[in-house]
Amino acid sequence: ITEAQGDFNKAYELDPKNKEVISQLTTLTFDNRQFQKAIDFAQKCSSCENASRVLGMSYYNLEDYGKAEKYLKEALAKNDKDAEAAYTLGRTYLELEDEQSAIAQFQKAVESEPTRSQWLYELGLIYYNQNDFKNSLKYFDLAAANGYNKTNDFYENYGFAQVYSGDSENGIKTLNILMERKPNNKELLNNIAHALYDTKKYNEALDYFTKILNLNPNDATTL
Repeated sequence: ITEAQGDFNKAYELDPKNKEVISQLTTLTFDNRQFQKAIDFAQKCSSCENASRVLGMSYYNLEDYGKAEKYLKEALAKNDKDAEAAYTLGRTYLELEDEQSAIAQFQKAVESEPTRSQWLYELGLIYYNQNDFKNSLKYFDLAAANGYNKTNDFYENYGFAQVYSGDSENGIKTLNILMERKPNNKELLNNIAHALYDTKKYNEALDYFTKILNLNPNDATTL
């Protein structure tokens, strides 16, 4: 507990109906990630400007996604430029398995804050899971341009998005970078081979199936 929160806690004990004290404690408990306390204070301060936002963000962090959706929508109705609220509502929709609504909120978030590389990458992943590989590549590129760290997962998702979008030549180049970092990884080789097969690149697929058999000549699935 910060010194400021301690002081306001004392003030609250003396005057539990003081709206200014309740407002300050709503913000302080939320900022200190005391989410249940933040909810308790926000519920006592319905007239507070940030009450809906605090409730929505706190319920999200407590994994109560139904209530998070309700209050985040209220918060965005008051301030549709709140990028953090839009992003969190997008994450909420992912938990509720509503990817189309999630995309709409992620797009709002990155329009307001277009340099948030993590958000851009996550939006790319949502498009990837929707099999919209061209849009996934668009947001992967934007994420990288804004400093997103090119991890093994990044190269894997980017490379397969290239393959499935029809750019198998560059997709193989990207995935070969990953193979250099994870040499002889059978699962990766198998996924590359099947991606090429699925996109009717049969000669290239055969090369990777052959590599798998060189590592394990008795691989029944590959045979």
